[in-house]
Amino acid sequence: YFNFTINSYFGPDKIYVDSYRDTPSYDLGFAFRLKGFNLQFSHKSGKKLFQTASYCGYDYSHYHSINNLKPGNALDETHAEIGYSRQLGKFSLDASLYGDWYSFRRYEVWYDSLSSLSYKYDENGYIYDEEGNKIYEIEEEGSRSNYESFKENTIGGMLKVGTDYRIANMKGNLLVGCQFEHSSAGSRVYFYGDEDDSIRDGSYYYEDLALVGTENILSLFVQDKHYFTPHLIMNAALRYDQKSQNDEKQTTFSPRLALMYVPNDRFSLKLSYAEAFADLALFYHYVFNYSYELSPQRLSAFQLTAMGKIAPWNLNYEVNHD
Repeated sequence: YFNFTINSYFGPDKIYVDSYRDTPSYDLGFAFRLKGFNLQFSHKSGKKLFQTASYCGYDYSHYHSINNLKPGNALDETHAEIGYSRQLGKFSLDASLYGDWYSFRRYEVWYDSLSSLSYKYDENGYIYDEEGNKIYEIEEEGSRSNYESFKENTIGGMLKVGTDYRIANMKGNLLVGCQFEHSSAGSRVYFYGDEDDSIRDGSYYYEDLALVGTENILSLFVQDKHYFTPHLIMNAALRYDQKSQNDEKQTTFSPRLALMYVPNDRFSLKLSYAEAFADLALFYHYVFNYSYELSPQRLSAFQLTAMGKIAPWNLNYEVNHD
């Protein structure tokens, strides 16, 4: 029988500070414009080592790679977008289609080795030796680590139409638009091992592969920037969001209103109120919803802001009160 255990974690006295290894880290992209069309593409990739294991130092060189990854975090992101802009009389048109591909991999070492000290006891309590010392046993265990990966893809599009207007001596700009995004989580893979030989030989006894569903977001929005005078400006906006995640659907309206007084280019005063709708990404809903109820959050803010600059001192300032 055992009722008390002391664990000692062992690993080399090593810390890897801002270390990147095995694969190059890079961020590449380009943008191309021609007669109203614009094309954008970017890709970034990087892999960074953990400074230490979860409980102690670890020897990076002792671990074999899993799916071309040794201990650390690896991230790959790709963005592609094509857009079109055109002026149609009094109206401006902006349209775009885009895609985002995201891949995250994490190979985490807990410790290189573990020693467990357990005191023995029976129905009468602790067991002692002839000299009155508690009898204990020591168990040795090899390294422990885990590997997980996650992929998510998003395809979307946006359309915006704007126009300038005049009412008597006042002027403004009106913008209306819509946006749609479809996201899908390809898979989540998790490997777990607790034997030193198994980990370093690339053998794992636990594997979980699950499809995590899809998510659709439809947004409609309208925004008006109205000049009562050149010094008194109003910004008003309203946004509607409908979010469908697997079999669940959520809708919300988010208004925003701001009144600005700009007497000159050295000072401005703004009074604003805004509401926003915040929800977790698809990945976190899958990972945490089995044990937590993660409802969307509504945020509201009422703010008074003074901004300006002191030219002789080359000083800009901003004061907020919420």
